[in-house]
Amino acid sequence: MKKTLILALIFSCLVIKSYSQNITNNLTTKQADGLRDSIGGQMADPKKFDGYLRLAMYNILKPGSEKSDMDSAAGYINLAQKILPLRNPEYSGYLNLVKSHLFREKGQRQDGKISAEKALSQLNGTNDKYHLALSYFELAQYSDDLQGLERKAKIKLLERAIFSLEGTRYLELKAFMLKDLAELYSSVFQSEKAMHLVQLSLDTYKSIGYKKLQGVYTLFGALYYEAGNYHKALSNLLLAQRTAERLNDQSMQMCQIYNIIGVTYGVLSERKNGIPFFKKALNIAKLNHDEGAIALLLMNIVDSYNKLADYRNALVMIKQIEKENPASLNSKDPFLLPLCYLRTYNNLKEFDKAKKYAEILLKLKFFGMDEVTTTSNISHELTRYYTFTHNYKLADYYLKKTKSIAQRLKDPFKIRETYYQSFKLDSVKGNYKQAINNLLSFRKISDSLFNESKSKQIKQLEIQYETEQKESEIRNKDHNIVLLKQKNMLQQMRLQKANLVRNVTIAGIAVLLIIVLLMVRQFRHKQHINAITLENNILITKKMNFWSVC
Repeated sequence: MKKTLILALIFSCLVIKSYSQNITNNLTTKQADGLRDSIGGQMADPKKFDGYLRLAMYNILKPGSEKSDMDSAAGYINLAQKILPLRNPEYSGYLNLVKSHLFREKGQRQDGKISAEKALSQLNGTNDKYHLALSYFELAQYSDDLQGLERKAKIKLLERAIFSLEGTRYLELKAFMLKDLAELYSSVFQSEKAMHLVQLSLDTYKSIGYKKLQGVYTLFGALYYEAGNYHKALSNLLLAQRTAERLNDQSMQMCQIYNIIGVTYGVLSERKNGIPFFKKALNIAKLNHDEGAIALLLMNIVDSYNKLADYRNALVMIKQIEKENPASLNSKDPFLLPLCYLRTYNNLKEFDKAKKYAEILLKLKFFGMDEVTTTSNISHELTRYYTFTHNYKLADYYLKKTKSIAQRLKDPFKIRETYYQSFKLDSVKGNYKQAINNLLSFRKISDSLFNESKSKQIKQLEIQYETEQKESEIRNKDHNIVLLKQKNMLQQMRLQKANLVRNVTIAGIAVLLIIVLLMVRQFRHKQHINAITLENNILITKKMNFWSVC
């Protein structure tokens, strides 16, 4: 699958209904029943007003756009309008905001936009920052054509919505809008800005203990994917998967996460690892009865098996899906099954079986359809089929169609593919000089795309390196402070130890001096005694000699 198509699939997967996360604090069915029962009591008018509008939003945000739900919502809006406090811009703005939701859900977009603009005008300058932010966000939903001024207008509205929430307690709403703005910037390939915003979103969510972070991690994965850092993309997507599974998420968001993981494994040339994730996504799509997702996932699984040259398993999967979902697939995308069969039988070189599906596609008159990617895929497979079966006239015809689409889309991957197919066709026709030229063009574009991919990876690594350097500097600064404190403590301990040694030494010297003095004194005393004793001995001897003479 080509990178541009993959990116389109990734970012389209991120487009989930704006209020699938309950940012409006919408009621549960049980809460709605309780509010409906209590609203007829002795509630004050402001509480009744809010209650009616909350019940209106409950009906508007129900899945689908059932007429009965829309009628109920309109009834509650009328009841709220009857008790609307006069000259109160906060109440008027809140009422017009809910009206805008109702108009948009009913497809009355012009009326909805007017109501959103009124809400914004009335709420500006009030203390109701919550509904002011939602009014900015609601008005942004009317900027569908994300080209030029429309895109800039939507970005500006979302930025104002986020700014209006500064210093408020509505952190979940702020985090949601930061993520939504990040998705918008990512769609216009301002990945650095998007990365900064999604990090702010994650930090805000974590600050309030919010657990349903799989959408944030998925967006991180998509941004790293765009930057060409596929391993980093995969690690974030797997984190999204673990988060969603821990919360037992069985919604289409879980399907989208599995699908993007499978796509990323494919880009990493690990298609065998990606297939189980496509199959998990397929099970979720079936559970949610999403026919479009079933069709997409079938194509991804069959494409993976074909790229692995496991054509038999590709065929088994096509037949299994055809058996389980024939009506839904045929109604949603009548081209899908014949295209999968044609591709697989072309790879198996079973052209007698491929013929049936080539003819089915031709009868469906696929040229002129809106979906140019499918048209390109069909014309490509028909080119291959007619090349293999030596019908060079038709092969040339469909190759020209494929080239025309590729040039119109300005898709370098598809343009490269047409050069390779031209090389194959010219080779079997014996046009060797032209075949070589086409092969050289194929190689040139391949090298260019490779270098572009590497440049993106290098840029991402540079950003990552700079970020890590800053973090490292902060860590080193903190570490140096700790080391300085430890050094000071060590110096103090050494000083204390030195003082202790000095004091002990002085004390030891003093004791030694005392001992020496005592010894000297004792020695002198002993000498004195010995002198007296000697003198006495001499005197005694003299006396004895005197008496002996006498």
